[in-house]
Amino acid sequence: MNRWITIMLGGLALLGALGACGPASQVTVPDGYVELDEDELYGSMAQKLVSADGAVVLVREREHEPSGSLDFWVEAFEREIALGRGYTLLESNPVKAGRLEGRLLHFKGSYREEVYLYDVALFVTEDLIITVETASLEEDRERHEAAFAAAVKSLSVN
Repeated sequence: MNRWITIMLGGLALLGALGACGPASQVTVPDGYVELDEDELYGSMAQKLVSADGAVVLVREREHEPSGSLDFWVEAFEREIALGRGYTLLESNPVKAGRLEGRLLHFKGSYREEVYLYDVALFVTEDLIITVETASLEEDRERHEAAFAAAVKSLSVN
């Protein structure tokens, strides 16, 4: 009997370890989007959703190292995206996803003569920095706005 309990507990521990290997966060796939397979993800990506016209929702996870406050990471991301990538910060607003409180940064930039709107919803937990990033052509933004907002609000973290 003790051997059976040991095998069961070992199996449960293994299942828990395997579950911890995958992403800790995800969003609900909005209507009009498809989720790409794990094989198509790279780096810090936990999830990638695309629409038929090329709008994108990315969920990324980064280790929260070094440890910093939400304000610290908001400023770091603002500087990286504005100074490092040449985007213009349009606005920054509080955002919530369940019990997580974060910041939603709205940027505008151009690539190959097309104007894009790029948003980053930034959430900081004890262990992770989680971003839900959305991008679309400026001219297509109105069509995707509701889907983007729903994806950010649906963020769940295990």
